[in-house]
Amino acid sequence: MSDSQFPFAWTHGAIWLLHDGTIYTVPGFHDEWIKQHQDLVPGCTNVSDVILTYHWISVVTYAKNYIEVMIDSRKNMQSIDTALTYLGLHLEKWENTLLMAMQEDYYEKISVEDFNNLETLKIKLRGSE
Repeated sequence: MSDSQFPFAWTHGAIWLLHDGTIYTVPGFHDEWIKQHQDLVPGCTNVSDVILTYHWISVVTYAKNYIEVMIDSRKNMQSIDTALTYLGLHLEKWENTLLMAMQEDYYEKISVEDFNNLETLKIKLRGSE
């Protein structure tokens, strides 16, 4: 069961974000959570497994309004859209985000101002086809 009754609810600390907005809070380390929740992520042993197998998004909020977001691939528009939806709904709660895509070994710094032109941001994150 999700930790929030509201999709895309803001949560401090570490979470798993699913494409439908479901949030699972990670109270400690991701790997420990994965071991304890094999019913949700069977066969997974680490963060990479969950992200690449289930396309879940890892979101970690740090001090000073900084967030790290890890997605499976910058070619997966559903993952990009989900991450941007979460960030866009909470622009007042963060200042800088580092978005990382595992399959491409890619990262991009995103600021709140980047949301002034969402289509340009999506094109930048998607990269060349």
